[in-house]
Amino acid sequence: MMKYKIPILTIIFLLMSFPAHSAHHFQTDLVSHYPEYNIGDVFVFNTPDMKSTVFILTANPSKPGKGGPSANLTAKTDFGSGGLYNIHIASDKDIKTGVTYTFIFDGDKIRVGKIDNPNAKIGDKGKTLADAQVGQKFELNGEIKVWTGRILEPYFVDAFDFGVLQNSITMGTLDKNAFKKTAKDIFTNARISAIVMEIPNTMLSPEVYYYGTTAVMDHHHGNEWVQVNRMGNVLMPYIFLWDSPATRLEHDQHRPDGDDRHKNTISNNVYRAASVSGGQKNVTEYANTVAEQLTPDVLMYKIGTKAKYGIGSSGGRPLDDDPSDVVFSTYLGIPMSDGIPNPKHYTESFPYVIPVDRQK
Repeated sequence: MMKYKIPILTIIFLLMSFPAHSAHHFQTDLVSHYPEYNIGDVFVFNTPDMKSTVFILTANPSKPGKGGPSANLTAKTDFGSGGLYNIHIASDKDIKTGVTYTFIFDGDKIRVGKIDNPNAKIGDKGKTLADAQVGQKFELNGEIKVWTGRILEPYFVDAFDFGVLQNSITMGTLDKNAFKKTAKDIFTNARISAIVMEIPNTMLSPEVYYYGTTAVMDHHHGNEWVQVNRMGNVLMPYIFLWDSPATRLEHDQHRPDGDDRHKNTISNNVYRAASVSGGQKNVTEYANTVAEQLTPDVLMYKIGTKAKYGIGSSGGRPLDDDPSDVVFSTYLGIPMSDGIPNPKHYTESFPYVIPVDRQK
């Protein structure tokens, strides 16, 4: 798989502040070419009746703080055409058994495929299950509900002040008031596109391991299928891999079955932060435990339970949680909140996200 060079100014900006384009995204040359395939987040949670499980993948975010067509990273407001958006659902932590659902868009048209492998080959489209339209609800085999379209950004975080916090840790003195400097949600009024699947629990294993990926036929570097990025846990590249640009890039362009090699980087970052905060008696043990919990980088969810996000838990990730605070607290080894309230861009019924009028 091809590697991509990252401009040094981009690296410096990312280390000294906070990435500006998504809950997940680490700006690379590859995503600069294909911003529609920039993954924002993944969610997995229970339906109100506890009979089904919801899987969501978001991508192609607008610029932070803006929502109109002029704010989008591209002229399109939904999805890129021709590439792959993949929802990977494994039934084991080794990511060997399970399924991958593939979504290929062509303007307003969608083709959904299925592969009986949660770690399918990059570029594999699978067996076609259905053809449908963006913005319209449809079903796969009369059992799985699906919806795709542009939505209000459900994620929220004070990314503006994260640089203050990170710089204080680097200097060896934790600024516990870092998030009070600006106290502003970077995603206010933002838009993003979403793929939503509601799958009956009878079709799933007792516990699932979920992650999302995107891939394109890359015409800029050799005309081959390449993975643009992937998403599992919240803020993984920006906090737990933040001081290793090469590891972050590898993380985005590889799969969870190879995440063991990232444990040292994760442990080192947590060790430094927890040492500065002074909240853990045995910092080495704590840092190693967090590294174990974050590898592989997937969302674990025990089917049929009330979802609640936690590092290393089987709680999945619901839309009504505050995952940023969970991550900040885990990173530091002490309670830490950015103080940003949930904008509640979600509903209690399918498709659970809040669609916006499609902008031309």
